[in-house]
Amino acid sequence: MKTIIRALGLAVALSVSMPLTSMAATPPNVLVVAKNISDMVTLDPASTTELSSYEVSTNVYQRVFRYDADDLKKLVGDVIENWSVSPDGKDFTMTIRSGLKFASGNPLTAQDVAWSLQRAVEIGRLGANFFGPLGWTPENVKTLVSAPNPTTLNLKITNDYAPSLVLNILATNVASVLDSKTVLANEKDGDLGQEWLRTNSAGSGPFKVRGWTQNENIMLERNPTYSGPAPAIERIVIRHVPESNAQRLLLERGDVDIARDLTPDQVSALASNKQIRVDNWARGDQYYLGLNQRDPVLANPAVRQAVRWAIDYQGIADTLLKGRVKVRQSFLPAEFPGAIDEVPYKFDPERARSILKEAGLDEVAIKLDVPSQFPLPEIAQAMQATMAKAGIQLQIQQAEARQVITRYRAGQHNMVLIYWSPDYFDPHGNATQFARNADKPDAKAYTSVASRNGWNTKETAPLVDAARAEKDESKRIAMYADLQRKVMADSAMVFAFQTMEPIAQRSNVKGFIDGPNGDTVFYRLVTK
Repeated sequence: MKTIIRALGLAVALSVSMPLTSMAATPPNVLVVAKNISDMVTLDPASTTELSSYEVSTNVYQRVFRYDADDLKKLVGDVIENWSVSPDGKDFTMTIRSGLKFASGNPLTAQDVAWSLQRAVEIGRLGANFFGPLGWTPENVKTLVSAPNPTTLNLKITNDYAPSLVLNILATNVASVLDSKTVLANEKDGDLGQEWLRTNSAGSGPFKVRGWTQNENIMLERNPTYSGPAPAIERIVIRHVPESNAQRLLLERGDVDIARDLTPDQVSALASNKQIRVDNWARGDQYYLGLNQRDPVLANPAVRQAVRWAIDYQGIADTLLKGRVKVRQSFLPAEFPGAIDEVPYKFDPERARSILKEAGLDEVAIKLDVPSQFPLPEIAQAMQATMAKAGIQLQIQQAEARQVITRYRAGQHNMVLIYWSPDYFDPHGNATQFARNADKPDAKAYTSVASRNGWNTKETAPLVDAARAEKDESKRIAMYADLQRKVMADSAMVFAFQTMEPIAQRSNVKGFIDGPNGDTVFYRLVTK
């Protein structure tokens, strides 16, 4: 593997690698980003689960469909030019755009698209999660996903899914289109190119991977064969800078163009610097409380209601996190189809205490599991203080995120403060998690948020299934609005905030797009 330094010219190399005590301006044709990228494990889109890897993938690969930088709310064909759906919604016929090429120069054909989808299912990682519900398995996928000629893609699904939901699944990272010839040329021991794709790319997007040194940096360079308008920036260098203070220093001195992980205090300190601009982007990540219904205290509906009225939502958003979050009490992020903006709960400790007293409770004590990463401990401490005024005593148990998540997935918590990131833009993804419990009570690991919290979804699960299959889009959206209201009214999940991500950048940087999740972070339109 070439190192990044060897791949770059001297000026760029210096700006990427020199110590913090030196001074270097970034070249005009290079965008340098400071970000914590320690989560990156693989660049293979069929296996990627890390947010930083998602960012790379969405800038390197085209997909079957996409929400693109030009309009984050509009689903369009990416490698697909047009498509049709059978009356029963189970057969899809798609035409591939003409003239598409991979970075290798190989033409992009329907066979590449079919092979990419088949590969994702056969590998059995993300493909099993996203494509499995469509009825695709390693045994049948080559029959249900086929390309009879270079321009035609035929897809068949076996379950009742709304066509719009199918298209949204085909817009996920796992539906990235790979250069089959290049990948298979680098296959080892029948791994379908997994080891090679861990550090390389084989796409047709606006950029291609030039090199990646784990926990140091990753570089993308402009793909000359990209079918769309060429990116203005020739190279993107994402530096691994885990400390937010170091990111701020690099940004202030001009050593980087964008800093991605600054705290509210650091953002505030930059307000007077005219050379730096901070844009706040709404993300799809949400913070919520999970109330395990296996705990007899939390199974009491009075306690669930009291908790909802004992949180100072607006105070935490306005003062503690200073613009890093906005109050959000429904299970769909604001930008999603069908999302409702209703906020029925506010901080009212007297009302919360009255609800408990009517149920014969003076005070209750609850253990709260909290990951140690910012801002979850800070939110937990604020909730602890306000809930105490309502007679709810929180006992905070802080641990590393992986420990909390492991306990949570096994349903071993009492109450947990945690976050959720949606898998795709269609509302079905979140609805399945929060309003459908399909697991057995004694499962070793619970597959949905509702099941982790032992929530009985006998009223909402049929609505989730009906909305999934509804072909009339307006009716379908209305069904998700109804589901959100039911979950808000009484459930084992108490939604509090949607995250806002401040992007600090040099004032000459324009056009950076930071969408609702890592899958919609775009560099194609950046200029400087």
